[in-house]
Amino acid sequence: MRPQIKATWIVFVLAIGSLTLMAAGNGPFDVHLPLALRNSAAPTATATSPAPAVVVLPNSSWYQAGSSTVRVIGEVQNNGSQTVTAVLVTVNLINASGQVVKTEAVYTFLKYLPPGERTCFNLQLIDPAAWTRYEFETPTYVATSSTGPVLATTDVNASINQFGWYKITGRVRNDDSVRVTGAEVIATLHSATGAALDCDAALANPSSLNPGQSSPFENTFTRRDDYADVASYRLQTDGNRQ
Repeated sequence: MRPQIKATWIVFVLAIGSLTLMAAGNGPFDVHLPLALRNSAAPTATATSPAPAVVVLPNSSWYQAGSSTVRVIGEVQNNGSQTVTAVLVTVNLINASGQVVKTEAVYTFLKYLPPGERTCFNLQLIDPAAWTRYEFETPTYVATSSTGPVLATTDVNASINQFGWYKITGRVRNDDSVRVTGAEVIATLHSATGAALDCDAALANPSSLNPGQSSPFENTFTRRDDYADVASYRLQTDGNRQ
């Protein structure tokens, strides 16, 4: 082999060896192969969104409240690890063609919703256009370290009066260590299958209570034509700690 050809061959062999060592990570500098080549055999990961902390429960219902008003009743639950406040529920009325014809939003009744708890909402839609179904958007909320007052209900009685209205009466007692103003009772009515049929809040009278004090409340439901399907109710208390 002529000296010139021999020298060229030696340089070529050394270059191939150097590239092989660098590709293996043993060369004088790091070699970064394209991602598609380095991970060509790896499965592609699918990004998933975390589940929302506050969800609308699948027990909602609706009723016609007058000739031009529809009310959608439901409950939300806090599946997160923090207390939340300002929980806003949005509903869309959808027609047979799949178009949104009406949108409305409302805050839940209970101001502070602790982890694992649920509370109700009552959405009123005035003069809705032709619609066939409704859908909820994911609720919005604000995480907080605040808590509601410690109140209790006593002497509770529920019945349907002579007008067919559902009436809940009782007393609210301040079991907190501070004065509470705006003390109220939130009532959610349920069917035998657990559907939320109606919900509303009623202030105690008087609604300002010192520690240990109590006062009566009365929550009368009048919007539905018939409350005979109410099988149970759930009471929650709220107010402002002073």
